[in-house]
Amino acid sequence: VEALIEAVEDGDTPGGIVLSEAEETQVKLYLSAKSPQELNDAIEVLINMVFNESKVNITFEVLGHDFGGESLAMRERMLPLFAVIILVMEVMGLSTLIAEERSTKTLQALLVTPMSLGEFFISKGIMGVGLAFSQAFIMMLVVGGLSSEPLPIIVVLFFGAMLVTGIAFLIGSFGRDMMSNVGWMMLAMFTMMIPALTVMFPGTSADWIKIIPSYYIVDTVHQVVNYGAQWGDVWQNIAMTFAFAVAFLTLGVEVLKRRLV
Repeated sequence: VEALIEAVEDGDTPGGIVLSEAEETQVKLYLSAKSPQELNDAIEVLINMVFNESKVNITFEVLGHDFGGESLAMRERMLPLFAVIILVMEVMGLSTLIAEERSTKTLQALLVTPMSLGEFFISKGIMGVGLAFSQAFIMMLVVGGLSSEPLPIIVVLFFGAMLVTGIAFLIGSFGRDMMSNVGWMMLAMFTMMIPALTVMFPGTSADWIKIIPSYYIVDTVHQVVNYGAQWGDVWQNIAMTFAFAVAFLTLGVEVLKRRLV
């Protein structure tokens, strides 16, 4: 029973049944809070159908935090969306600046000076991460998002700022002019906003959304701000955000470097 409960709570299996050994049969159905609400509802219906002809007592229990079972105000569900929008706005600013400096040959002129290529990327990176993080931090501070567990929020926002800075480097290296840069920026913005929309409308969630880097930022902000999750509950999301940030920063720097050299 303990192994079954642990597997369901970890999300390794969507549900499990425990039958009692007493004379009056007791059926205990455990469901995972990590499973979509539609799946849990379907399992409950199926179990009721299976034991419909039997005189048994069926009880249900959702293991883990039941996010789908609690109602939240739309304002609370929109907080992760606001955080992502503010971070992604930095993609627009920094990528536009890089694309414009490339088209006007300003970057090439800078590289003729004693400034090295490494110093160029460090300065751009500090500016991009600093602006994105500070704006997202101020927003979360104003709306009260840092009142309960500030450390996970601060860390994931900082890694998120690193992520969008890497994406800005990447877009800035592809955009040939202002219009092409805007097209890439809009694509990045809408893609990054998708996970936040699933928080606003929980029934639209799907597993493929986890391939979008912003999912782990959104899920962390949502769990910590709206459900009081602690560091131990969201450390995997934070680790994934850091991994995506390092990957996109490395890719963005390498691609932009090839465009400049």
